[in-house]
Amino acid sequence: MHKLKPDQAEALRQAWKEGKYPSKMALGKAFGISRQAVYRYLQVSE
Repeated sequence: MHKLKPDQAEALRQAWKEGKYPSKMALGKAFGISRQAVYRYLQVSE
């Protein structure tokens, strides 16, 4: 499992907020992490 650095995690949340990716799977692929990891990173920000 890959972990993101705090600034990468912030970039991931920002990209999702701005709607840059059509799905969480595409977002995960762009950042080199799994879809499940994307959900975890997005949950942290709520």
